[in-house]
Amino acid sequence: MAEELSSIIDYTDDLSQAEAPAALPPSDYPAQITQATVGISQTSGKQRVEVQFTIKPEDFPADYADAESYADGKVVRHYVGAEADRAAKFRMRKFLEAIGAPLGNSINVNDWIGKTAIVTISNDEFEGVPQERVRKVSAA
Repeated sequence: MAEELSSIIDYTDDLSQAEAPAALPPSDYPAQITQATVGISQTSGKQRVEVQFTIKPEDFPADYADAESYADGKVVRHYVGAEADRAAKFRMRKFLEAIGAPLGNSINVNDWIGKTAIVTISNDEFEGVPQERVRKVSAA
């Protein structure tokens, strides 16, 4: 049986003082794939793979304001189209080459876990919160 949760949520700090986290500055970062999940895009309805790259704290810029908040590294998400059309297959090929994964007729995204690459980050904003956007994935 599932554990019943309380209707009360307690925080150690007053939420009226909560501030948005700082995004990593635009740059190239070494990153490791820590999760890859096949799914369907909610906006397009097309098949895609959500890839979670983790950037290690030692690769943050020395002046990154929120470094202490990401002691285990910062996760950035990247989406790779997995449709069978020509453009998506070419982008998948380039992604697989960048992470050093095998090419073929069948792809197991679980094999991507632990692969490394260089991710080119730019800044974006979602619902008023600054965030990173992966613009390019290159071979490490």
